[in-house]
Amino acid sequence: MKIRESKEKEFNEEYLENRKDDTFKNLSLYKNNFNWILLHSLFISSFSYFENFMRSAAKFAEKENNSKIKISDINGKNNIDKYRKYLNLICKIENAENQSNNWIKLMGFNSVRNCIIHEYGIVKKPIKIMSEYNIYFGPSCNMIRMRNIDFLVDFVEIAINYMDKINEEYKTKTSQN
Repeated sequence: MKIRESKEKEFNEEYLENRKDDTFKNLSLYKNNFNWILLHSLFISSFSYFENFMRSAAKFAEKENNSKIKISDINGKNNIDKYRKYLNLICKIENAENQSNNWIKLMGFNSVRNCIIHEYGIVKKPIKIMSEYNIYFGPSCNMIRMRNIDFLVDFVEIAINYMDKINEEYKTKTSQN
């Protein structure tokens, strides 16, 4: 972020302020849109990593567990919820319980992710976490424009904490057997 901001400042000083014509002044599109596009991309990539962890953890547990109940036998609100349920119900991982604070927060982040991925950033119904981080765009508050890096930082911290707890508990349970 700091490197990008210094390059933007350098660009503004060297090109925009020293040009007599309007050639580079039309590049305000970059200045106004790059930050939120970058944050959206980083968030989607980070969330994909979290999804992959949940899938990998459930698949590993399914293989190691030799349970007759498979991930495909579990119903969930989405794939991540299905993986969580498998870890919680079949593998008895208490940290994968659906009422944990981390899981509830992660599902708020998931709602934002779904709006960005499936609805092109258009919000069809209010999402509590969006107002907490002020990531609504425009007076109608029906579009996502992430400009608050704390949203991304908090997601990463919560996701890592959640993944660590599941991983540690799974290791503890399997080492006891």
